[in-house]
Amino acid sequence: MLTRIGLPGVALALSVAVGIPGVRAAEAELLAQEPSGAVEVSEETRLVVADLVGEVSIFPGKPGALAFDSRTLDGDHGPAPVALWLDGPTFRIGRAPGADPRSPLSLTVHVPPELRVDVDASDSKVLAWGVRGSLQVRGTRLDVKVEASEGPVSLELEGGKVEVVRTPAEVHLGTHATDATLETVRGPLTLRTTGGRIEAREVSGIDGQSKGSRIKVEGVSGAVRLRAEGGTVGAKKLLLGGEFHMTGSPLAITGCKGPLEIESDSEVRFDDTDTVRITGSGASVFGSRNVGSLEVRVDDAAVTLGELAGTLAVYGSNLKLSLSHASTNSKLDVVSSEAEIVDVSGLLDVSSDTSNIKVSNASQEVTIHSRGGDVQVLEQVGPAQVQADGDQVLVEWGNPYLAKSCTIQNDGGSVSMIFRPGSGCRVEAETRNGRIESDLPELQVSADGTHAAGSLGRANQSAVVRVLAERDITLSSHKSEE
Repeated sequence: MLTRIGLPGVALALSVAVGIPGVRAAEAELLAQEPSGAVEVSEETRLVVADLVGEVSIFPGKPGALAFDSRTLDGDHGPAPVALWLDGPTFRIGRAPGADPRSPLSLTVHVPPELRVDVDASDSKVLAWGVRGSLQVRGTRLDVKVEASEGPVSLELEGGKVEVVRTPAEVHLGTHATDATLETVRGPLTLRTTGGRIEAREVSGIDGQSKGSRIKVEGVSGAVRLRAEGGTVGAKKLLLGGEFHMTGSPLAITGCKGPLEIESDSEVRFDDTDTVRITGSGASVFGSRNVGSLEVRVDDAAVTLGELAGTLAVYGSNLKLSLSHASTNSKLDVVSSEAEIVDVSGLLDVSSDTSNIKVSNASQEVTIHSRGGDVQVLEQVGPAQVQADGDQVLVEWGNPYLAKSCTIQNDGGSVSMIFRPGSGCRVEAETRNGRIESDLPELQVSADGTHAAGSLGRANQSAVVRVLAERDITLSSHKSEE
């Protein structure tokens, strides 16, 4: 037994060159060149395992003692010497001087809680279980598994794969072309990835930057901040929402609580969310079942929304906008766009410029301010207010009993209005430079064809429908044949 703890046959205080990264010949002390042994830990703070190929397993050890055991991976798995050095406050375990660097070993180390552990390897397997101090693993083409590690974990890897499970402390993951799985990480998770596939489940929070990575996260209890360039991102069950900055990276989010802030130039999909704000250009948006506020500010994109509650605001140009089956109060402000709104039960306010607007079966009041483009309001149940300056405005009432007075005005073209049989309201119409045509016997059209007025039915004569147009006005009780 040696004075230190028990490494037979090795003299202390040898100053020789060792060939392990970071070890300087004039300062390193060779403690052992044996297949196994133990050494006392007093003032040392760090263990470095490097310059080995094969398998490295790190387990928790007794306080004040560092123990190791090394065996061959081929043949009979017999004892295989490694070198243990002391370099200032750092223990280093690596290949024994003169050993074949291509010969794979299986090294098991039991580490006391007072030591930080660094592993630097390539083409190897690394297992760390229950490590109580901080852990850092660096290398290429590694197969890494970290489980129940109590201290902070830092992984810098190129190629290979990594799994981190049941870790209460913070985890930093920096990878290039690496596949990673992280599950039940209770400390904050930091991602810096290029390429590869990243899956994180049941983590407390994410701060990430990625380039060309395929990322999936599920069950995040804390804040999420992710900036992605290329690749794809999918997120489920974010309890506190998140911030996403996407460049060339499609995003899909499902089942999230809390506010979502999304900036993107790529496709965005969301479903079963609380509060969402999306900005960008070229970012097509497909969303459903949002129950809070939803704001979309995008250009040059398709926007398809449905089954919404709460409030909605959409702003943009060159949009193909579709809104359906929504109970939300909606504000739409579009330029050079095509917008179709179907089966909405909340208030609808539309402002448009050189856009075509089509609204069908809206049960509440619809207000439209349109500059250029055509306006269609079909099967309208609630009141409608239209102020247009385009070629054509068509209003088709789906409810014979109007709840309040309505004004339909087109300062640039014609107006066609279709009433349901049995409608009850007063109608007043005027054209500046066209003619009024009507098949409603209750209406009286002036001799010059520029004015018409009359009462339809007996119900709610206090509701007045005013129709004003620059050109022709058509008032009918049936749909025109197409």
